[in-house]
Amino acid sequence: MTIGPRKLGPYWLIGATTFSRIGTLAYTVVMTWAVSKAGGNNSVGWVNAAAGFTIVLVGISAAFWLDKFDKRTLLLLLDAAAAVVCLTAAAVLLLVPMSSVVFTGVVVAVVTSAVASLYSPASRALIPSMVPAEGLERYNSVYTGFSETSRAAGPGLGALLLAVGGSEAFPLSLIINSISFIISFLLTLPLPADPPRQANEHKQKKRTFCQSVRVITKHAILRGEVLGALSINFLLPSNTFILLNRIAETGAKASMFGLANFFEAAGAVTAALTAAIIAVQLRRIRASQLMAPIALALLLCLTAGIWATIISLTIVTALVTVYNIILFSQLQREIPREKIGRVIAVVTTSSAAVMPLGNLVFSKLSTTIPTHMLIWATTITLLVTGLAITIGNRKRGGSV
Repeated sequence: MTIGPRKLGPYWLIGATTFSRIGTLAYTVVMTWAVSKAGGNNSVGWVNAAAGFTIVLVGISAAFWLDKFDKRTLLLLLDAAAAVVCLTAAAVLLLVPMSSVVFTGVVVAVVTSAVASLYSPASRALIPSMVPAEGLERYNSVYTGFSETSRAAGPGLGALLLAVGGSEAFPLSLIINSISFIISFLLTLPLPADPPRQANEHKQKKRTFCQSVRVITKHAILRGEVLGALSINFLLPSNTFILLNRIAETGAKASMFGLANFFEAAGAVTAALTAAIIAVQLRRIRASQLMAPIALALLLCLTAGIWATIISLTIVTALVTVYNIILFSQLQREIPREKIGRVIAVVTTSSAAVMPLGNLVFSKLSTTIPTHMLIWATTITLLVTGLAITIGNRKRGGSV
């Protein structure tokens, strides 16, 4: 597909999200190392807990007000705020003797997590105002492809900063992160404004988080698709523990863990690029129809070899990537514009909330049951959930 000058506008948003994501991931790598050195792994846990709590809290609040503001203006304000905070934190670390690395990490984690919690639904909600309905799958495929590329590039940049920055790596990573937000700000400027839409008198009543949830649950198809996404996000952490167990059982080198993550990122990018090519065909299927293939791909992990496990998890990651592309395209197409920001905030916040729960559950299971039982438990849960959604989707009726 050739992108002409008139069609380039929406792609500035992809550039903005890619640069800010690379900077944030690079900073996260360096911050984790610096906080661990300064305060131990317990301090890293506190920083991550502060970030997770902020994401959920701010995400819930977004369900009340996100659609009341111009999305482009909100994105600009978020980039500007994050850039200022990161630059200020870097200046404090460089200029103030004995400044606390751990405290700085917590403050920046809270701010950047709040920004991320708002940026994701706001940017996703802005897309339908720039991209026609028939082009959503292709656009979201490119969006996801660049996002997954940044997932690999960001940690690589962070490792480079640790290698060359020495004792100044932490403030340097903050400066790099700030620059990435400034670039994101500049790339967001050409985007069209998306002023809030006035609802009719009946719709002007106060909306709560639960009322935003009802927008999804009343939709005959989307409720199943979102339920499937939440189930996958809860079950997905099992992949990490399956991989760790296989590495221990086979005596593979620790570097295989990093290699597996690289293959998974490559699988996600490949899936996104493929989805962009077959975007027309993607509109004919529902995201939940991929739950059975995801479950079956996971069964390859039953082969005890480490490479079979890596290949299996790469396929799973690729299929989950396509699932997300289809899901967000459906949300952007089906949800009315005056509600879309809050609804996407509900989806992204719920996903952020269930993943830590999945980590807790599967970290415990991975030490109490054999690896093959962990694989079967995840697979069967995926299949049962997918079957339940398929049966539910056969019941017609309901609207947004």
